[in-house]
Amino acid sequence: MSGEPRSAGRLRRVPPQAFFGVSAVFHYLGPSLAVLLFARLDVLGVAWLRVASAAAVFALWRRPWRSCRPLGPGSRHTLLALGAVLAVMNTTFYLAVDRLPLSTVGAIEFLGTVLLAAAGARTARNAAALLLTTAGVAAITAVRVTGQPLGFVFAFANCALFMLYIVLGHRIANEGGPSGIDRLAAAMLIAAVIATPWGLGGALPAFGHPVLLVAGAGVGVCSSVVPYVTDQLAMARLARATFSLMLALLPVFATVIGAIVLRQLPTVQDAAGITLVVLGVAFHQEQRKELPVDYVRLGSAGVKVSRICLGMMSYGSQAERAWHLDEAAAEPIVKAAVDGGVTFFDTADTYSGGVSEQITGRLLGRLFDRRDDYVLATKVFFPMGEGPNDRGLSRKHVLAGIDASLRRLGTDYVDLYQIHRWDYETPIEETMEALHDVVKAGKARYIGASSMFAWQFAKAQHVAERNGWTRFVSMQNHYNLLYREEEREMLPLCADQGIAVMPYSPLARGMLAGNRNRQGERRTTRAGDDPLSDERYSADADFDVVDRLTQVAAERDAPPAHVALAWLVGRPGVTAPIVGATRLGHISDALAAVQLTLTDEEKARLEEPYVPHPVLGHG
Repeated sequence: MSGEPRSAGRLRRVPPQAFFGVSAVFHYLGPSLAVLLFARLDVLGVAWLRVASAAAVFALWRRPWRSCRPLGPGSRHTLLALGAVLAVMNTTFYLAVDRLPLSTVGAIEFLGTVLLAAAGARTARNAAALLLTTAGVAAITAVRVTGQPLGFVFAFANCALFMLYIVLGHRIANEGGPSGIDRLAAAMLIAAVIATPWGLGGALPAFGHPVLLVAGAGVGVCSSVVPYVTDQLAMARLARATFSLMLALLPVFATVIGAIVLRQLPTVQDAAGITLVVLGVAFHQEQRKELPVDYVRLGSAGVKVSRICLGMMSYGSQAERAWHLDEAAAEPIVKAAVDGGVTFFDTADTYSGGVSEQITGRLLGRLFDRRDDYVLATKVFFPMGEGPNDRGLSRKHVLAGIDASLRRLGTDYVDLYQIHRWDYETPIEETMEALHDVVKAGKARYIGASSMFAWQFAKAQHVAERNGWTRFVSMQNHYNLLYREEEREMLPLCADQGIAVMPYSPLARGMLAGNRNRQGERRTTRAGDDPLSDERYSADADFDVVDRLTQVAAERDAPPAHVALAWLVGRPGVTAPIVGATRLGHISDALAAVQLTLTDEEKARLEEPYVPHPVLGHG
């Protein structure tokens, strides 16, 4: 998450299911404690103390007005909606638990999450799952219907609002820009304002009794700060349907906590109903939803790739970079890309010393049914050992490198084998012949190049053509709104020769997504641990481009990352930008960018502040 780079690196090591477990405990533990205050304070007063004290904690901790100020109208409307939902949801929840057992309120609340998880499902299996969950909820809610109609009105109102909380909460957890926790903090401040007219009066007696005031503040921390923050940490790494499915555990937590804290022992019918609910959700099977993604030829080659290539450099060892994700943390992100239609994946032997290739191979093997269903690219050049021949583009290292990569990837071949840089110590004839032999041996289908001068790329192609060897089909180059020097020679050369262009660092290592500002503030883990970004993007002119991007994005009511990627995808000759992703929101940004078309006037405005740069990325 943004805002606290060092702690975020440690949080990524924690499985998202652990965050959900913490949230589930506090989701009902806090309200259970709040019920004990009902004898001393009005129910609406307790609800207000919960919201207001949580807002105070968030204000002191996050100061959300700083990071949320530049948000566009659409994002601000989302925050207002979430704030209203939090204010009314917390109030109706307390009005319900004042009249019904906590386990019953929890079961009704869970009914909405079942509907979210099953939305759009049309299979017989999921229809049966819905029947089980409906029967379970009916068994629980039928226990005390007589005499408590108003309690059930509040409980079902809370259920509907909880559904909205999940939808809006998941949205802010995965949007670009400020972190979900910062946006949550802003929404909680809004909720405190909205709840004041009906809640402050009931809370006034607490201000004359310090013990009650402290107890009310404790309820706010237990009920709104801890569970909502952990919800954000889980939502940022889980698909919404998956998160909704995990909420099957909430009725169980509600019943156990109600029995321990409030001594509300469940009946046999309660237990049977909860069992049916849990079984139903366990039986539910999430359906893959394919998003529209274009597929294009890889330059003049016959193979087709998705318009977005997922870069796998972010998945590896945190010993190398704090912002790297391990395999467990990477899986839901890669799965979201696969579910969105991405079939093109790029890694390199040097990323995390080969760990990235291992993670890539295992994840793609699990997420695709057939090896032919995806296009896999890797690279060779940088040192992979201490020996003098463990680097470069000599025949010895190229042939050893492809074999080592195939072992780590767990596959018989790669679709695209690329040279990571130009080797000034090895004759290009030796390199091109070795690459040709790799293709002829069936270990690579195509070959590509990355980050070099146009004259070098032209020379390599000429050598291959003159000797009847395999030619490069792609160029992976450094190209984005902040660095456009490739437009001078490399891009025209590729267009003329039918070479696919796969720009890396399309968001300038996160700078175009707002991960740092002109004043030096670092808003993400990567921004706080990325010296290469400081080296490449630090001039005032670069921030001028970012400012212009922010303006255009705000006018389009779109995150800056969407607009920056849309600009790059729309550039002549660009085949597939290589997008890195450490959050689910990065995938949705990339997929949305493919669908976003900028006007000529918007493109001109984005390009106008650019100033020439020294050549970067060829070393």
